[in-house]
Amino acid sequence: MTKMDALLRASSELVGCLDEQTLIQKIIEEAALVLDAEACSVILLDEASDECFFYSASNSANTGLSKIRFNRSLGIVGQVLESGQAVVVGDTRRHPRHYSGVDTKTGIQTHTLVAVPLRLNHRLIGVVEAINKKNGADFTPDDVQLLSIFTNFAAVAITNAWTYGRCLNEAQAFREAAARGTVFLGNSPAMARVWKLIDKVAGARSTVLLHGESGCGKEVIAAAIHQRSPNRDKPYICVNCAALESNLLGSELFGHE
Repeated sequence: MTKMDALLRASSELVGCLDEQTLIQKIIEEAALVLDAEACSVILLDEASDECFFYSASNSANTGLSKIRFNRSLGIVGQVLESGQAVVVGDTRRHPRHYSGVDTKTGIQTHTLVAVPLRLNHRLIGVVEAINKKNGADFTPDDVQLLSIFTNFAAVAITNAWTYGRCLNEAQAFREAAARGTVFLGNSPAMARVWKLIDKVAGARSTVLLHGESGCGKEVIAAAIHQRSPNRDKPYICVNCAALESNLLGSELFGHE
């Protein structure tokens, strides 16, 4: 298999992976295969601080994913993050920015490396780093190009995984809030009366009419009533009547023959 074939296969492996930890492990494994490297790392910026999350693993099925947190300015990774440019190092012992502390924590002795920026839409989100060619040679400009192309796919896959994770968390939070009845917040006397009325009508089998100006929370109240009603396990369907023509409204609500 040529390096380009390996690159295409590796990139396709990232497409369907939406779990962040699994995806990072796959990026590390596939990048190591593409560059025939002893090990690879994925370094992701923590936008809330001046630190990075450093994920590493050797190219072995028996090696788990390790996670290290360190200052974003340290080491050759720090140089890539500062400059936004790829770096190739033929002998780390002679490079002034090499940070041996990472080697101590990962247990992998770095001799040569290539590090390229991980970008999405011109925004720097991290670095992908390959360590030690298996044949003992130095990394070449061709390796830089291959790894740069690969990181383009990796950046999109990581962002997709982040977005998917946020959606799962938000959906779970909403389900938990709805289950507790805390669809909205408030403990004023006026809100206490609203909750008392919701609890009163939720158990009834009669139709409830909610009225009020646009944006006051009628649909939220309706959802709270449904969640407390005997029909809580059945579908809750909202229909925007104002968006329907009058001759279609009956069909939409009751069906037609």
